Amino acid sequence: MPKVHKNPLTFQPEVSCINSFSSIFSNWLDFKMKDLLFLIPSYIKDSKHLLDKIKTLTLPPNAKLFTADTTAMYSNIDTESGVTAFKNLFDYDTLIPKTSQEHSSSRSLE
Repeated sequence: MPKVHKNPLTFQPEVSCINSFSSIFSNWLDFKMKDLLFLIPSYIKDSKHLLDKIKTLTLPPNAKLFTADTTAMYSNIDTESGVTAFKNLFDYDTLIPKTSQEHSSSRSLE
C-alpha cells in the first residue's frame, strides 16, 4: 500500500489481522476496559449521560460550552505511559461491583 502522504513515496505491506493474537487480545482488552471506564472522571457514556452531567454544572453567567472531536489518539499515546495507565486501572479491578452473572462472564476471559 503506497503511503502517498510521505515524501519520498514509501510503501507499507497490508497484513490481515483477523483472528490473530493481537485481534483476540484487543477484543479481550476492550471487554475488560469497559468495566473500568467509570473510574475515569472525564468518561461520558453517551449523550444522555452528558446531559445529566450538564444539568448539575454550576457555570458563571457568561460561560460557553464547546465540543471537540479527536481522531487517531491511540497512535499518539506513549506506549510506556499507556501500559502504566492500564496497570493502574487493572489494580482497581477488585473495586468493580459485579452481579454474579457479570462476574462469571468476565472471569471466564481471564
